Amino acid sequence: MEMKRTRSGCRGVALCLGWVWCPVGGLAMVVSVATAAPPLQPLPPPVYSFDEQSPQVQDGTVTADSVLQVMGGVAIEVPVPVLDGNALGLGQPGDQLDALSLNHAGLSPTATFSILFSVDRATVGAAPPDPLLTSQGVPFNVQDQAAKGHAAGDQFISLGLFQFGAAARSQVLGSGSNNSQVRNNFDEGGVDFAAKPETSSSGSAGPPQDNVNSTSGAAAATVAGIVGGVYFSACRDARSTCNSPSLALLPGGATPSGANLYFNANPGTPGTMTTLFASFANLGLQQDDDISAVVVLDFDGNGVFDGADRVVYSLAPGSPSLAFFTDASPVGAAADVFVVTPSGVRTVLASAARLGLGAPTDNIDALELFPCVDGLACALEHGIRAEVIPTVSQWGLVVLALLVLSAGGVIVRRTRRRTIVR
Repeated sequence: MEMKRTRSGCRGVALCLGWVWCPVGGLAMVVSVATAAPPLQPLPPPVYSFDEQSPQVQDGTVTADSVLQVMGGVAIEVPVPVLDGNALGLGQPGDQLDALSLNHAGLSPTATFSILFSVDRATVGAAPPDPLLTSQGVPFNVQDQAAKGHAAGDQFISLGLFQFGAAARSQVLGSGSNNSQVRNNFDEGGVDFAAKPETSSSGSAGPPQDNVNSTSGAAAATVAGIVGGVYFSACRDARSTCNSPSLALLPGGATPSGANLYFNANPGTPGTMTTLFASFANLGLQQDDDISAVVVLDFDGNGVFDGADRVVYSLAPGSPSLAFFTDASPVGAAADVFVVTPSGVRTVLASAARLGLGAPTDNIDALELFPCVDGLACALEHGIRAEVIPTVSQWGLVVLALLVLSAGGVIVRRTRRRTIVR
């Protein structure tokens, strides 16, 4: 609709309402309110876990050592355990699943990929939303969601692309050192974690908030369990914020560590034993390190870290190796992503800065690798979108009423004039 203006402002109430704004006497009558809308192509729901401080763990809805998946209909969705801690050799009070991975052996070594990740409650982000994405209706990222108070229950995608055995590649368009939100804590078109608080990407909320502590793809997950092997770690960090007691009972328990990686070939089958996939020493780490996020590529599927296997991981804040690694970020190294081979070759796969992170308290809590050939295109396709809804301001309602009264008076005067002429 074309906007026609006179010196007094708008010409006609209907014309005025067809626009986002209409200056009448210097007042904006119609304003725009942005809310969030689902991605053009939502990602499949993952399996995941919450940490011990999460409201839904504190109130007994779920446990911190359970593998969860969102279940339910459109009206209500809830986190439902697909595996409890006992299936993994955990299950004691205080146990906390800290990192989780299905086997990513299907990812070609030459493939390019984006990184999907979640962050903790202390993370603030180091980059504002990418202006190019924002201009195309995808305006949410870590810094934005952290400022709104619920980034810990979200998932984000890197705009940069990465490839094993090669330097990190920049996306085709825009800045490659940023991220975009692909999954919200609470319902945003059915692609959420059913996490507290019950807030949209466009809304703000205060604590407490559920913290997504691990994720992995869920193609083989069902309510009966998970088909195929599960790789995981349990939380035990140098800051004594967590100390899973079952670590002493698992293989390698003589030197319990949050940097030990475990494997269970078929956790859906009772009696299947958990084995040690790789000790902290196998990964070139220290006993007091804590792996906070992991992706395992077990190419021969034998449940042993050998051959061409790779482990992609991020360490929790306070892990001593973060100060030992000379190539780690000088600030915010808990948001760096590393990759290591069985021969002990370790490199930085993605620095914190490449992910739009790097503030002193930034920390990655969960990881996924997502095949992608254009970081911007993947963010536009899978990123949560802004939906603009026009609303009338309070002053606008007053002006609208005056315009209606004024229009009515004009009609009455014209009717009377025509009557007199006749």
